[in-house]
Amino acid sequence: MAKQGGQTPLYEQVVKMVKDQIVSGVYTKGDLLPSEKEMIDNFGVSRITVRKALSILSDMGYIRTEKGRGSEVILDVEDLLSRGKFSEEMTAYRRLCMDFVRAGDRKTGCDKGDRRAACISSHLGESYSDEKSNE
Repeated sequence: MAKQGGQTPLYEQVVKMVKDQIVSGVYTKGDLLPSEKEMIDNFGVSRITVRKALSILSDMGYIRTEKGRGSEVILDVEDLLSRGKFSEEMTAYRRLCMDFVRAGDRKTGCDKGDRRAACISSHLGESYSDEKSNE
């Protein structure tokens, strides 16, 4: 994650990345987000930064956080899409990403976490290779 130095605050960067993952279908309604510890490690930020980002996402109606359980996605993106609140480009990207995830499940047998990582990598224009495909 980028350093804060005059840029967007780190908690806002985390909010944007998690929100983008929810909107793009990487996480769907009912999914649990990674634990705070996993987010700290993945994003390279402090616990307070992760907690502030999760609080904002909760206030925005994207997630619900329960002590001892974690943060669950409560936003139904399909409902929002059907009401036309997202651009055609986002709708097309989400469908492409979900097709990728479904194809990965059938063809490679990779688990949900691997499919999410691959989907995120494809969105960022990076190549993703998991160890399972190399075996």
